[in-house]
Amino acid sequence: MGITPDVCPPQRPELKPYVERFNRTQLEECIAVHKPATVDSAQQVLLAHNAFYNLERPNQAVTCGERTRLLKRLP
Repeated sequence: MGITPDVCPPQRPELKPYVERFNRTQLEECIAVHKPATVDSAQQVLLAHNAFYNLERPNQAVTCGERTRLLKRLP
């Protein structure tokens, strides 16, 4: 397909700040709260959190006016 992945070292926010912020948010708001015991339960918890993160959770940036990420993309 001609796609080359851009792999960077973990925990290097100066290289990929949005990815590192998402990882931190997912760890703090999802994994640390629910503490899934198995891989299956972790997948279920992460899928539910991703839906919440993208569709319901307000974007906390001042410029976004507390809209969700989905609504931020709409005019």
